[in-house]
Amino acid sequence: LIAQGFHSMYWAYHLGLSNQVFAQHQVPYKSLDKISLGIEICSYGWVEYKNGGYYNYVNGKIPANEVVELDSPFRGRKLYQGYTNQQIDSVLELLELWKTRYSIDISYKSEQMWDISKKALMGENGLYTHCSVRGDKSDIFPDPKLITALKSL
Repeated sequence: LIAQGFHSMYWAYHLGLSNQVFAQHQVPYKSLDKISLGIEICSYGWVEYKNGGYYNYVNGKIPANEVVELDSPFRGRKLYQGYTNQQIDSVLELLELWKTRYSIDISYKSEQMWDISKKALMGENGLYTHCSVRGDKSDIFPDPKLITALKSL
């Protein structure tokens, strides 16, 4: 299910960036919220294994079949609630639409996706994640199914 939060003629403060982030990376400040599109994927993110089960950050239990274990830690964690096939299909559908409508380069470039990217901070055309502009975020993680899907675009 894809739900649009508001009309696309408006913008939202969806990245939560301060001038300090730009200064730390020696990039001039740019209001990226006004020139970027955001996709929110419903997921609890990282999970912990304890007491014989998987639990999210609010101590809710996550079914084992929804947990993805990464080969190496991402932002200090290896266990995440994985994205469903339907969520990934919806992301691909939106990206294809936005590629056509807004001429966004949707090619997958791992070096821009999973850690701070100067190109993202400068507002260069491309496919980025919240992690591309914020070192404290992991609300999209390198789910192998998602990466395979993005590489197919």
